[in-house]
Parts: sequence; structure tokens; C-alpha cells
Amino acid sequence: MAAARFYCADPDVAVLQAQLQRLVARSPFYAQKLKGVAVAKLDHMRDIADLPMMVLSEIRLSQTQAPPLGHHAVADLKDVRFIHSSSGTTAPPHYVGITARDWESWVATAQECFSINGVGEGDVVLDALGFGMFTGGLPIAAGFQRLGATVVPAGPVDPQHLLRIANDTRINFMICTPSYIDHLTDYLGADGLNIPTLRGILLGAEPGGSIPELRRVIERVTGVPAVEGLGNADLLPVYGARCGLSEGNHLVATNGLLLELVDPLTGRVLPFEDGIEGELVATHLTRECTPVVRLRTGDIVRAHLSACPCGRTTPRLTCLGRIDDAIVIEDRRILPSQVQAVVAAFNPETTLAFEIVHRQNDDRLHLRAEYGLDVSDVAHLERRLALAFAERLQVPSEITLLPPHTLPRYEMKSRRLWRA
Repeated sequence: MAAARFYCADPDVAVLQAQLQRLVARSPFYAQKLKGVAVAKLDHMRDIADLPMMVLSEIRLSQTQAPPLGHHAVADLKDVRFIHSSSGTTAPPHYVGITARDWESWVATAQECFSINGVGEGDVVLDALGFGMFTGGLPIAAGFQRLGATVVPAGPVDPQHLLRIANDTRINFMICTPSYIDHLTDYLGADGLNIPTLRGILLGAEPGGSIPELRRVIERVTGVPAVEGLGNADLLPVYGARCGLSEGNHLVATNGLLLELVDPLTGRVLPFEDGIEGELVATHLTRECTPVVRLRTGDIVRAHLSACPCGRTTPRLTCLGRIDDAIVIEDRRILPSQVQAVVAAFNPETTLAFEIVHRQNDDRLHLRAEYGLDVSDVAHLERRLALAFAERLQVPSEITLLPPHTLPRYEMKSRRLWRA
């Protein structure tokens, strides 16, 4: 039996047809994009592969031509309740409009994801992600509230202030980026995070929570389990969550999404099977305002289809990083998350801070990182790191270790790659 070429929790070709017909009728962008496609003749969800893909640059161009939401928006502005945006970490931000129905979908999905993470009624959650334009703000807080949890909207404040708020409000969970934990560790030192009521750390908004080596450091520093949520501004603020019993994030609310995996270089559709890595491609089946059809998200993910001890049967995805951040050394694609795994494995001999400096056609990995406070032989540690990169990534490297607190720290998303 051939492997599936897509994943959708409740595949209904009639729903796909209705969505595409609405898009063609109401959006100049999709009328042109899907020109010549006989939507009514789509016989199966797998026929999605016959439709053209779209990329983020098309969304940005569409919004430049027809601000604020672009020609691909299909809801009247009077029906839009929120306008959010992408974070703009790796490219200029673009906007996402949501209707009341879209908002309900966002919040319900967030509610289920955080339930998988272990949050429940009566829990107190400190939100260190902050609010504002990015989709990890208001919708995330609403998901916690829907669970019956109390939200403490601290934002990414300085560590001393955060610890006071956390202990005063007796928090049970904290949601933040992995980079914020890195920021915290500088302040905490060997004392660790002393919040007696804390039961878990929820990580999101950037890759990192899926890296076992980094997760072990975070759990050692905080003294509690660390789990992750998977999101994308163009899809849903969070659409997958890690239960803590196996690798990957359980897909949630995927009845509203059709997901595919493609080769990031060729665009060839890959089988949706266990262990496959590829670029995530997504289609909204029910989004009202700014839906996407076969959007190449730029997220490189790994699929997990093996059984999970928690009993959930949905596929799981691990986000490995962004294709924008990939570098090529000796014909090998290297993602910052792979470098981060090696650096974190040496902690506390290294801090968690690092920078990759890459030149086009470079034949080695150039890395700046920091040695830990108790390291005496820096040159020996540099040699051990170089050996680890050769063994794990099969690339030569040039390592420069700097004193602690030399490299910048980030309260939200870290910049790890610098192109020279």
C-alpha cells in the first residue's frame, strides 16, 4: 500500500471544493492563481497535488498591492476582528487577518494544545512571550483562559522582575521562548530557578524546545519538565503540542488544515510517513479571512507516526528550523538547530549563546560561542567541539570560544546566523 501524500484529520473533498470555489469567487489573487483549475472536478483530497504552490513572497507582494491584507484576503474588512503579523525574524513581517470564526478556531486549537502540554483548570500561567502584533500573544492567552487557567501577562521582562512576579502570583507554568531561558540562566547562575509552585515550562515561537540536548539544560536549570508548542503565523498560532512522552508535537485541529511535506530544494511531494523530513506545505480548509492554498511555509519538519505512550494517535511533527536559516557546507544542509544541539550538549562547559558566521561557498562551519565560568583550558574545549561537529554533522569547523556574557542575549527570538 502506497504511503499517504498528505495529512488531514477529517478529509472531505466537498469542504476543499467549497473553500477553493469561495477563494476564486472573492479573491483576485486566487482567481489568477487557480485559473484553469476545474475545482468542481476534484475527486479526492490527494488531487490537491495538482494545484500550484504559493510562497510567502507572493503574500507580501499581494499586501503591498492591496494593503492591509492583500488580494488573497477573502473576508470584508468590516468582518475582521484582529489583524496580527508574522514576527519578521527572518524576513519582513506580513499581516494575518482573522474573523470571529477564525478567532474561535485559533482559541479552541490553543486550548487543546495546552491541555496536551499539561495545563488545566485552576492553573496559573505566566506568559513571558508578551502581547502585541505577533500571533503568539492574545490568541495564546485566550487558549489558556478557555482551559480555566489564570494568565499572568508579564511579557519578557528582566529576570529579577520575572522571578518576583512568578513567586508573588504562585505560577504553575511559564510560557516563553528557549532564548528567554538562555537569558534567565545568565541571571540565575548555579542557583537555578527557584519557584516552588512551578510544574512546567512551555516553549514556543522558535525552534529549540524539540532539541533534546537543549531541553535537558532547560530542565536542569528550571527543575521542571519542558514541553513545546508548534505554531506558524500563517497557519495557526499553535497547532501542535508535545505531551512529554515522545518526540514531536501532536497535531491538533488538523480538520481545518491539509498538510503536505515536500523536498525543500525541488518541491517534490514526499510521502507523509515516519521519519520523513521535508518542508511543510499547508492548505486552509475553513479559514475565512487570509487562507492559504499549498503554502510553502519555509518550516523544515520531521514527521513521527509511531505510537505514542500517551495514547493519542495523531501524527507528530518536530520543527527542525527555517529553510531561510539553512547553510550548505560541502553539499550538506546545516540548520542552526543542529549546531545548537552540539553546543547545548557541552553545557555547562559552554553557555547556550552562539553565532554562526557563514560566507557563501565556505568550506567549513565558523562558530562563535562562549565557554562556561569554570573552564580553564579553552583551547582543549575548542578542539573537543570541533571533533563533535565533525562526528555529528560531518563538517569541518572553526571554533572561537569567547568569555561568558560576550555574545548578545535575546528575550524573544535569537538571531543565530550571520551571513558575511
